[in-house]
Amino acid sequence: MSVGGLPTRHPGHTTGPREHSEFPLYVYEPLESDQHIRLLQVSASTFNFYNEDDGFPTLSLDELHCELVQVPLSHCGLYQAVSYAWGDPAQDHFVRINGQYALPITRTLANTLPQLISICSTGFLWIDQICIDQSNKQERSLQVSIMGEIYSCALEVLIWTGGDIDWFPEMKKRLPHSDALDLHHIEALVQLFCRPWFSRGWTIQEAVLANVATVIVGSCLLSLEDLKRAWHRESNKYSGYQLRSCQVGVASFEVINSLRNDRSARFRDSGFDGLLNGLGDTRTSDVRDHVYAFLGLNQDRRIKITPDYNASACEVFINTTRAIIEGTKTLDCFRFLPFDRSGDLELPSWVPDWSKKHSRPPVRLHSVTGDLPPFKAAKEFRHNTELCPSLGGDVLWVLGRVIDTTELRLPGLCSFVDKTIYMRSNVRKSAPPRFFSLTDEQVTMIDDLGLTDRAQSLRERLLTVMVAGNCDPNSILHMYDNGLPKRGATEKFDSVTIHRMRKMWDYQMWLTQSGRLSLIPPIDCEKGDVIAIIHGCETPVLMRSREDGTYAVLGLCYLEDTMFGEAVTWEENEATFFQLS
Repeated sequence: MSVGGLPTRHPGHTTGPREHSEFPLYVYEPLESDQHIRLLQVSASTFNFYNEDDGFPTLSLDELHCELVQVPLSHCGLYQAVSYAWGDPAQDHFVRINGQYALPITRTLANTLPQLISICSTGFLWIDQICIDQSNKQERSLQVSIMGEIYSCALEVLIWTGGDIDWFPEMKKRLPHSDALDLHHIEALVQLFCRPWFSRGWTIQEAVLANVATVIVGSCLLSLEDLKRAWHRESNKYSGYQLRSCQVGVASFEVINSLRNDRSARFRDSGFDGLLNGLGDTRTSDVRDHVYAFLGLNQDRRIKITPDYNASACEVFINTTRAIIEGTKTLDCFRFLPFDRSGDLELPSWVPDWSKKHSRPPVRLHSVTGDLPPFKAAKEFRHNTELCPSLGGDVLWVLGRVIDTTELRLPGLCSFVDKTIYMRSNVRKSAPPRFFSLTDEQVTMIDDLGLTDRAQSLRERLLTVMVAGNCDPNSILHMYDNGLPKRGATEKFDSVTIHRMRKMWDYQMWLTQSGRLSLIPPIDCEKGDVIAIIHGCETPVLMRSREDGTYAVLGLCYLEDTMFGEAVTWEENEATFFQLS
């Protein structure tokens, strides 16, 4: 191992206010390769002094003896990685390196480092703020690309959450016993989940990838598994106020535990794009880290994303979406396109905003009862990267065909069904509502388009489209005719049916030029917008033509007689090229 310090400064290197340190500022030596990392080596006289009875020894920054050493990640030996929240980014404190240089660090790390070193059992720590030259964008990008390996190779991940919390040590002592946690202990847990570590984006992968994860709360240490057992104790009684106050932290904690318990199943279900969307509510100081902070959790080797801190946030989100599409050869990530495009980032219409969680339901909901076949509107056609040029920039080339155009919106249908289902039986029978509350204009349009000429009843068709094929319309019609079912064998299925229906309540019902019914997300849809089958997309895509010949993606939609490939009558070489912008 070689020492990583040099006595001269690199041009343009900025680290902090030198006047506050009596030593010259430390200057990073370039890493020997893309697969090398730095480790903070601590003196044997200062590490591994912690014991649970006595707590932390009293150490100051001036008493710490540290060196920075370089090692290849593949032969790095034993070390512990640190997971923490930076706090105030101002680096106005210093740690002494190699006995003669001062390295600026934040106040949070300055207060934490003595305790971390006393806990360290290997003599080596990996701390991002110290072990990465934060002023070097190229190095940051390279180190972020192997961040998942850094945490998964560590013997242990030390999770520093902050100082002591009243009653937390007592709560830890109660864990081996089966009795319930009292109000003081529950409040201690709530205070813990309100801390910044539990809402920070980077901490998700740091904890998920840990071989052993130790949570540090002041002078109290416990495993991540023990913390999970404490929170999920069945006899615990949480108030609504407590749960709301730590909602973001608890959500992140649940994601961490879910991914640690069964990573592969979670990834199969949602993919890397689903993970990015699901973690959109976490916080990062750099918008680009809404992608980069989770790269270590990407298990799909087809998706190639290289961190680049010289790129803007928009460029990062565009490149990420393109990498997902070209890697998976699908447009499944379109299900995370926001309905509301107002925001700070001016993204192309085909690019999700990965800095926000898109919580609105897709056209196809998850099959709770396992009875829903997947949509295959494009049949077996996938996004063809050989035929569709990847020219970079804001445009995505895709193949497909326009199959229909929006004609007339039918408002008020969903609320009618909701009121009908929940209406008391005697009221419904004595004063039956007008059939689906259709206006005279809508009835005329239905007659003109010949919608009533099909074998399937209009009533059943309307319901089928309204729930986007997510449940059997006959089940809903049964409730319409007979009221909500009593408790019994059908209760579970019917409750799932109602849940699926209510998820679609604010979607719009439209008639198309061909006489089909379509369910469209709550977006600014206009007469004349086109509906296309795009290769690689499981549902039809609603688009709007732009003056420059490109198309804006408005969202995914449900369209009658198209969801399982019925509308695809062409071969791949007969498809139309579209430029999405």
